[in-house]
Amino acid sequence: MSEPEPFDPKDLEQITEIEDQNDRKQILGILSGTGYNINQIIGAGIFQSPGNIWWLVQSPGIALIFWAIGGVVSLFGSLVYIELGIRTYRSGIGEQIYIDEAFYCVNNLGHIFSLVAIFAIFPAGIIADSYTSAKYLLYAIEGNSYSSNDNKIILPAVTISILGIITVYHVFNNRLPVYINQTLALIKLFALLIISIVGLVKLITNDNNWKSIFDTYSPNLGDYTSAMIKILFAYGGVLKKSKILVARK
Repeated sequence: MSEPEPFDPKDLEQITEIEDQNDRKQILGILSGTGYNINQIIGAGIFQSPGNIWWLVQSPGIALIFWAIGGVVSLFGSLVYIELGIRTYRSGIGEQIYIDEAFYCVNNLGHIFSLVAIFAIFPAGIIADSYTSAKYLLYAIEGNSYSSNDNKIILPAVTISILGIITVYHVFNNRLPVYINQTLALIKLFALLIISIVGLVKLITNDNNWKSIFDTYSPNLGDYTSAMIKILFAYGGVLKKSKILVARK
């Protein structure tokens, strides 16, 4: 048998050139990518979680500290995801690639994770967001008279309608979702800006808000743990930015 030819680095350069030529045209720029990240970070959790977290810890001061800790943890996690995305860019982006590299001795572990994510994790999150959107929409229409018990048929119907509309415009057009995401990102930023300004004004004009902010009626460790999980879930959108590095037509 003839000996195999030695590896030539130029062969790798040729393969890379072919891959670059076959790359499809990207549809997300810096501005649209920023809007996508804003929509992921400012999700339903950031509007739903604060009240639940305060109810768990029963202390404004402790709740603020938990939010700060969760933000720092999520920041480091986001930086790790960016590094992983850059490192495995040619092979793909996402948890499947990261798991395959980290646990290479276990066959198809990344594919198993992807299977669970596609059929359980991601659909559950989408349904939860659609349900929350439907509930807020009905509350905006009905006002204080809104009651989830009185909308056992209307609420699921609106939720399914929202899912259907989102699915349709994603199937038939790949530019329209970008424009919609940009618009929603601006609306979310504007809404949070108003909420923040109103909160700061109320905080300044009412000195009672500063008194006994660390008093708590819930010293239960389980409540604190649950609050931190909800905070990390609300911050979870920061881990999605690496997945748009290969957004293509």
